Amino acid sequence: MSKTSALGAHKANVSPSVRLCLASIVEGNETSVPSMLSRQAKAGASAQEEGGPPLSLCVVGAGLEHVNGIYQLDSEHCGKPQYRKSGGDFLINWEDGDTPHCWAITDDIDRVGIYTINGDQPLPPREGWEPYYATSPAPTIEYNL
Repeated sequence: MSKTSALGAHKANVSPSVRLCLASIVEGNETSVPSMLSRQAKAGASAQEEGGPPLSLCVVGAGLEHVNGIYQLDSEHCGKPQYRKSGGDFLINWEDGDTPHCWAITDDIDRVGIYTINGDQPLPPREGWEPYYATSPAPTIEYNL
């Protein structure tokens, strides 16, 4: 199966911005996209039925291109879900330190906030992110691939 057909086989099941996300990860492993979508659909349904956090997020539209992509549920940080970018060094997590409480997309190496949004939401907000140490535009986030 070609890279294009691996993505095309699932076009009808995902939104346009998630298609962009998928296109960015198809480069090296043609079979990973269909199997990942299948696993996420099955696991996501049960996680949502149990009220759990989304198993994956898709970050799109960030001015810092390396931030865009798929983030998998990784662990918990400060009592909220933490997501790690697939094949990358970026995290999405909630910070409750000395600064205002916020969600942040950070560099995993030195934990520098790249994009942030103030608040105490249980999950990373879909919109409203602002550049912290990054270029505009700020990204948006989609839940559950």
